[in-house]
Parts: sequence; structure tokens; C-alpha cells
Amino acid sequence: MIEVRLLGAINRPGVVQVDESLTFKQLLEEYGGGMLRKYPRPVVMQVGGPLGPIVRGSRINDRVRDHAPEIRTTRMVAFFGERFCPVDFLGFLTRFLVREARIDTPHVRGVHRTVGEIAGGRSDRAALERLRDLAAARGALSHGERRMNALIDDLMDIFADDFAEHVEARYCHFGVCRILFHHNAPCSNTCPSNMNVPGYIELIKHDRLEDAYTLMKQDNPLSFVCGKVCPAPCETRCRQGDISGVSVAIRQLKRYIADDRLAASTEYYEDRLPARDQRVAVVGGGPAGVSAAFYLAKTGYQVHIYEAQHRLGGMLAYGIPAYRLANHDIEAELAFLGKMGVAVHLGTRVGEDVPLSRLRAEHDAVLLATGRWVGRKMGPASPQVESAADFLWAVKQGERSSVPEKVVVIGGGAVAMDCAMTAPRLGGHATLVSLEQRAEMLVPAYEVEEAVEDGVELLNGWSVKEFVSDGDRLRKLVLQRCVRVFDDEFRFAPEFDPNELLEIEADLVISAVGQDADLGYLDDDIAVDERRRLVLDSAFRTSVEGVFAAGDIKAPGLVISAVGEGKRAAMSIDLYLGGSGIHFGRSIEVPETRLDPRIWDFQREEAAKLSAEERVRGFAEVESTFSYDQAHAEAKRCMRCDRNSLQELHLRTFPGKEGMSSWT
Repeated sequence: MIEVRLLGAINRPGVVQVDESLTFKQLLEEYGGGMLRKYPRPVVMQVGGPLGPIVRGSRINDRVRDHAPEIRTTRMVAFFGERFCPVDFLGFLTRFLVREARIDTPHVRGVHRTVGEIAGGRSDRAALERLRDLAAARGALSHGERRMNALIDDLMDIFADDFAEHVEARYCHFGVCRILFHHNAPCSNTCPSNMNVPGYIELIKHDRLEDAYTLMKQDNPLSFVCGKVCPAPCETRCRQGDISGVSVAIRQLKRYIADDRLAASTEYYEDRLPARDQRVAVVGGGPAGVSAAFYLAKTGYQVHIYEAQHRLGGMLAYGIPAYRLANHDIEAELAFLGKMGVAVHLGTRVGEDVPLSRLRAEHDAVLLATGRWVGRKMGPASPQVESAADFLWAVKQGERSSVPEKVVVIGGGAVAMDCAMTAPRLGGHATLVSLEQRAEMLVPAYEVEEAVEDGVELLNGWSVKEFVSDGDRLRKLVLQRCVRVFDDEFRFAPEFDPNELLEIEADLVISAVGQDADLGYLDDDIAVDERRRLVLDSAFRTSVEGVFAAGDIKAPGLVISAVGEGKRAAMSIDLYLGGSGIHFGRSIEVPETRLDPRIWDFQREEAAKLSAEERVRGFAEVESTFSYDQAHAEAKRCMRCDRNSLQELHLRTFPGKEGMSSWT
């Protein structure tokens, strides 16, 4: 037996006595209660205290006895999750050496100074070389300094791309190195389009909704749409949520502003630079293409959008159900394109109606943003088996108004949930079959709850083993138990128990297991890899000069991710065309106001929603917008992390967490 103090991003830190034959995985799950975050995985582990060796998370099946000598030095094992920043860790380590270990030498100071430059955005590639050189130092060094050098080497090997991101992009995607935050707040840093969240929330308090809307549009031209459909990754990094357990309702506050100003605001599209002669073609009118077109048009470029369908919006218009996002809302949002002089060519399929080579010849740059429209299907070729993309398309366009009684949806993501919640609205009973357990599904918890209220049956932890037909007609599915979705290195590798089976009847099967990009229109000189994916660099450039790509064509993601990629692709195109930077608009002053000391006692506001009985009657929008009073009450819950307030707030003990309290 060995005594171990468990630390880090785990549910049950503390001192335990364990058998040395245990694996780190058993130690984490059986004694530490698992990791804190949803879809948790330890990125690295550290054994033996602050100076102990770093162990990759992929070695989760190492046994405790394999590291017993190091563990016995301090009896500590720490598990670090997805917020572990190696640069910040090295800063902590050097402070520990100076303040706690009393090792205050020129060597330690040199490392501390270099790490501080990297974390503070004052470095370049040379700083990484200096750090490597410092770690290579030998000679009359103390044990602590030698351990520090070894840790630097290990961390720079494991996190090479992340160190490079800190010095080249001056960005810490972990949201830890504060100077490298977007807008100095973790919520903004986590938002894929880096919206100034504290800024527009503060402006609500002052009734400056026009300024708030203009501020939102500077980072997200689809703010109105995102206020309705975004899963709000920003809320996962809300510090109010970290402390009180309930994040600020950021998405609803965005929606409140956009709903008020959509029809009246003009500044965001009128404020643009004089016209240039350079022309840019955007292939695809979905979120990424529209976002890029917006920023390029603001900066004066002549932009042409070539859209194969007969309306703009991409999957917003053809995939997201109307109860979440109606087409008239999309049209209202995208009206700015015409007002900015963007030429939109609807019903023009590149590769058929016009070759890509012609667009390349007639424009100074081309952005490919055609998304992923080819739905994957499981099972036999049968009219009773449909892809999710085809099903949602037909429903959104009014081409399908009913489904048979027994509908089975295969998948555990947002698209699968959209299909499952659509079926009851068309008169069917939906059963959703997913590999993931309910808590692991890639869907907001409230949406899963609403689905159950709507009558959707969840079969979590199951996979389809067999489709059973009677002649030409599909009758049922045979399911097998999924015992785990990811392997020990956290790669997608489902494992099944073929002895635990379940049969369910099915009249219609909807396969929501992913979508692929149609790259058939590409010219032969544009490189794709062995998996038929576009080859792109970090600036969204393809293998040929002047052709860029962004959005789901690159990799599947959220609407807000496509918007952010469109923005960054526009920045790269502007740089390629010799521009001096995208014109985002005027600087908007955000007031400084004191926080209410009772901030922890304000309850989160909830938007009004239709009841389950009302929801399943049709495709009326489910969620309403905050009222004036609700928006102002919710805005008061924002901690204004962007200003690094030193204001004292009262100590609060959290209900349901006996003995836990926190200062800020």
C-alpha cells in the first residue's frame, strides 16, 4: 500500500491509501471521482509534487508502482485537464522554486523572465530557443534546477504547438495566460469568434443597445442567428459559473440585443472603407462564407457570393429546424449583404454552372466555404433509411409533413437531437439510439431534457448491430450494448458487448452519424489528403495561390465556429491582397461600473418557453426573448472579468456544497 494525495481537476481531491498495483485510471476513477469536465480526459499527470515528472495522459494505464519512487517523495499525484497551460505551469514552477524552495539563482530567474515574456505576449520564436537553451544548461545546478530543466524539455515536447501559438499568434487558447486572452475575459477567449462578451453585457446596463449591437457585429455578423441557436461555448468558461455553478445567460443576452436592434441598426454595415478594385469570390453562402463576405465588404473589396441553392444561409436555412430558427429570421439577418454591395448569385453551382477555374481567373482571391452536405447513412439501401441531412432538408423546405409511427434516430449529437425532436412534430414517436451515455452526449443538457419532455425515448449506450427486414420492408433493429466510446488514449474506438442485445421496431431510420464535404468541384491542382480532406495551413490557404477555405468544408463544427473561421479567413485574404487589415468599425467605449456585492445571490434568469404540449403541435419558435427587466437583472451577474477587478465581494457558501466557499 502507498499513501497518495490526489490533486488537480478531479471531483474528490484528498489523501488515500491505495494498492501499488492500481493503474492511474483506477486511481482517478475509483478514488478521485473522475475528472471535473464533461467528456473529461487528463491531458497530463504529474507525480511527486511540483518538481515531479510529467506523464502524458495517454499513459493512463501505467501502474502506480511504475512511478512509486517519485510518488513517495511527496506522496502527490495531480491530474490536469483541458485547461492545463504549459506556459502558465512553468511560471508557477519558477515562482515555487524562488518563494517556496528558496532556489533564487540567475538560472531560475532567466527561465522565469523568458516564460514571463512568452505569457505576456512580448516574445517571438527566439524566446522558445532561449528556453530550450536554458533547459539544456548543465554544470553546478541544484537538484531543483535540474528537475526544472527536465520539466521544460518534457513540456516543450508534449505541447510544442501550444508554445508556438503563444509566441506566433500571441494567443492562449487555454484561457489561462491573461494578457493573451481575447478581450481579457475567458468567455470571449472561448468564443470561436472572440466576441467582446463583457462589453456588450455592460452596455445593456446602460441602455446603449445600439452600441452593444454594433460591438457584437464587429466580431460576429450573425449575432441575431447565434442568439437563437448557438450552444454557447462561452458559458462553459464563465467565471460566474466557475464560482457559483451557474453561468451568466450570455446567449440570451446576445439575443435580447439583436432582437431589439436588428431592424433599426445601420451603422455596422454603413461604416465601411471606400471601394477597391480587387474582387473576391466566395463559394458558398453559409455562415463561413457570409461572415467572410461581410468583413471583406466592410474593408472595401468587391465580393461575389456563388450559392448553389436558391436562398442564402447554408445549413441554417436547410438543416436547423424552424422551431429553433425560422427562414424569415435568416433572411432578416442576411439583408445586410445587399446593403453592403455584395453580389449574390443564387442557384449557381460551382463546378456545374460555372467552373472553379473561371472564378479563379476572374477574381483576385477565392474562398471555398461549401460546407458538408453529404449525409452518411447506415444500413441497407431502403426508402425507410434516410440521412439526417436529407430528412431535415425536406422538413425545413415543407416537402415533408409527416413520418410513420416508429422513428429511430441513430446518433448522439445536435443533428440527431434535431431529428428526434422533429419527429413528434410530424406525428411520429422517436427513439434516439446513441453510443454515448446521456451525460456524454454532445448536446446541451437542457435540450436533452426538452426532448424527453417532448416524448423522445433515449436509448443511451447502444449501437445498431443489425437491420432486420421482412422482404423489402424494414421491420426492426437489433442493438448491442456499447461498453465504452473512447479507448484509454481517448480516441474514438467504441467497444461492444455482443451478448447484451435489444430489439426495437422501426418504420423509419434516420442516420445522424456525420456528414461529408462534396469536393467534386475542385480543380485538379488543389490538394486533398488521403481522407479526401482539403490540405490547408493555419492561414486557411489551400495548396494553390489565392484560394482559401473555411467553415465545415475544413472540419465540422458549430455555427459560431464557422463565423469565426470566416472572419479569420477574411483577414488572411486581406493580407494576401496587400491590405492593411480588416476594418471592424469604430472603437466603442465600455463604461466601468462597480459590481453589486450581492452578485452571488442573483438567480439566473430563464427565458419563457412553450410547454411540451405546445411544442409538439408544430414548428412555432420554442424560446422567447428576455424582457427588459430580465436582461438587466441577468447583466448584473456578469463579473466583468475583462477589467480584472480588485473589488471585494462578500463570502458566500454555496447551497448543496457543504463547507465550500469562495472569495473573489
